[in-house]
Amino acid sequence: MLGTIINAAAVIAGSSIGLVFKKALPEKYTTIYFQAVGLFTLILGIQMSFKMSAPLIIALSLITGGLFGEFCRLEDRMNRLSDNLKKRFKIGNEKFTEGLVTAFLLFCMGSLSILGLWKKD
Repeated sequence: MLGTIINAAAVIAGSSIGLVFKKALPEKYTTIYFQAVGLFTLILGIQMSFKMSAPLIIALSLITGGLFGEFCRLEDRMNRLSDNLKKRFKIGNEKFTEGLVTAFLLFCMGSLSILGLWKKD
């Protein structure tokens, strides 16, 4: 539970810092940053895929999770939540919804966060 609280606090802090300093960074640096993080994530995923022992379970889990998310309309609900927060806090940034959903998916329920639940090394 402590890890979850620390993770949530880190996401909030990182997002706040990003919102403050994003305007000061030229677009080309932001693009380079996201490309580097995306490439790192891709390499890490490929590396971990070679170590997995049950690829069929992973495939079935992805299919089941995708269907469940679609059935529960999770994307629509996240977009509505984000739009409500945007209105409530009077945030004019067009990409706020996209950023919030991306941060939530990446940091709060991404595969590495879930993997951390079972990894007790």
